[in-house]
Amino acid sequence: MASKHDIKPSSGELTKDMKHEYAKRTDDVNDAVSDFRDDVRDAAENLREEYDRRVDQVHEQLDESIDGSRKSVQEHPFVAVGVALVVGILAGLLIRRKSNA
Repeated sequence: MASKHDIKPSSGELTKDMKHEYAKRTDDVNDAVSDFRDDVRDAAENLREEYDRRVDQVHEQLDESIDGSRKSVQEHPFVAVGVALVVGILAGLLIRRKSNA
C-alpha cells in the first residue's frame, strides 16, 4: 500500500514548481540588484554634493586670499613692489644659473 509520501509528483508538477522557484529567485535577484543600484546612486549623489561643497569652500578661501593680497598691496604698495623685485631677481638668477650649467 502506498502512503501519500510515496506518491511522486508528475513531471508537469515538477516543471511548474521549478518555474515558480526560478521566478521567485529571479525576483529576489532583481530586487537585490535594484537595491544595490539605488544605494550606488545615493552614494554617488552624496559624493557629488560633498565635492560641490568642498569646491565652493575652496573658491571662497581663494577669493578671501586674493582679497587679502589686494588689500595688502593697496595698503603697502612699496613693499609689494620691493617683494616683486626681489622675487624677479631671484628667479632671473636661478634661470641664468641653470642655463650656464
